[in-house]
Amino acid sequence: MDRLLASGKIASLIKGAGIFIRDYTSDAYVPSTFWKELGYAADDLRGDKWKDIVHPDDRQLVEGFDRLLARGEADSWNGTFRLKGTDGAYRQVSHKALVLERTAEGTPSLFVGWDVDVTAFREREAALSAKYEDLESKFLRSEELRAAEAILTSELDPVRAAERVLVQAERVVSYDAAAVWTLEDGELFRIAGIGFDIVSPGRRGNPVADVPGRERDRVLPFVSARTPKPFLSRLEVPLMIRDRVIGYLVFYSRNRNAYANEDVASSMLFAEHAGMVLSNALKFQASEREAATDWLTGLPTRRAFMSRAARLCADLPVESRLAVLMIDIDWFKHVNDQYGHCVGDEALVAVSSACREALRSEDLICRYGGEEIVVMLPGADERTALAAAERVRVRIVELRLPSQPDLRLTVSVGVDSGMGTDDFREIISRADEALYMAKESGRNRCELR
Repeated sequence: MDRLLASGKIASLIKGAGIFIRDYTSDAYVPSTFWKELGYAADDLRGDKWKDIVHPDDRQLVEGFDRLLARGEADSWNGTFRLKGTDGAYRQVSHKALVLERTAEGTPSLFVGWDVDVTAFREREAALSAKYEDLESKFLRSEELRAAEAILTSELDPVRAAERVLVQAERVVSYDAAAVWTLEDGELFRIAGIGFDIVSPGRRGNPVADVPGRERDRVLPFVSARTPKPFLSRLEVPLMIRDRVIGYLVFYSRNRNAYANEDVASSMLFAEHAGMVLSNALKFQASEREAATDWLTGLPTRRAFMSRAARLCADLPVESRLAVLMIDIDWFKHVNDQYGHCVGDEALVAVSSACREALRSEDLICRYGGEEIVVMLPGADERTALAAAERVRVRIVELRLPSQPDLRLTVSVGVDSGMGTDDFREIISRADEALYMAKESGRNRCELR
């Protein structure tokens, strides 16, 4: 071996191949060309000096393999670790060593192996891995978006839709608090919030931050560090329908610089669908409100009244009283025939307003049909209901129509009461019977069945 090494022919043979040979008995050494690339001469790393340039985080791995060879537990080992060049930069090396000879005591005496610089490969591998993770993250986010969108489309109540938007937004954007604002007639209203104590839906203003969207037509997301404690980051995303801003989705984080470009992009995609859901819910609410409200008097329609009455009765405490007033304008056909339908409409509006003014805020009132108005009084017994009916009757007598100040209007009122556990439809039916009794008794009166 000494003569072979001394001939210099081995070095010529393995030049450029990354192969090394080490004879520990004679300290003869043919270094790998990789060492020269790192900037070291052949004598710089004799013995075990090469271990001094191993990266500290990889040293335990290298020494572990070295111990296995020294103990005779293995005749070869390979691994990847980092070595520091003379320029101070670390390079990734794929290393393999094979024990060719051992001493009588079993100690390795002759090694052969090779070193391959895999730095560029590892960097490309890391780049590909990062790209894969990015693609995987985008795919997962797209799946989260799809799942969130599927859930969002099932809600038509604006407040519940906004609350669902906030819950589903967590699939896409991390936040510690969030709020949904709608833009109506140039004013912002917060309709849902999560993660902090803020005002009830419908209130203007926001005690935890400035109202979003000061620039009412701002259509791009806005990232800001201007937030109140304990929040350090804020992301505002416009909710849009056909290039028109209908509101804002606002996220807050307790972390500084919490929202990066990826969060902004994801939130914009989510906001496209959230805006559509919220817009549909607002339109549905408007159409429902229109269907539930009498176009002339502004009172609830009969259908809306029956629905609300059913809910009210279901929530009444056991043994609670319940009363109903059935109100009808006297000689209304005569008003229409003599003064015209415009005056008739004016009379209906005036009577409806007078009824609202004479009754409690918790009483349910609706235009039941034609010139009939029905009122439900939760918690009222016969005496309370009769007193309410009389207030209504007197208020109508005092009415004066601007277009016909000499016209005198009166109403007849039928009254009935029962228990909250009774079928409210039966109470309405009995109040209707009492109304006919009031009509037959001369009108402009209240009659208790």
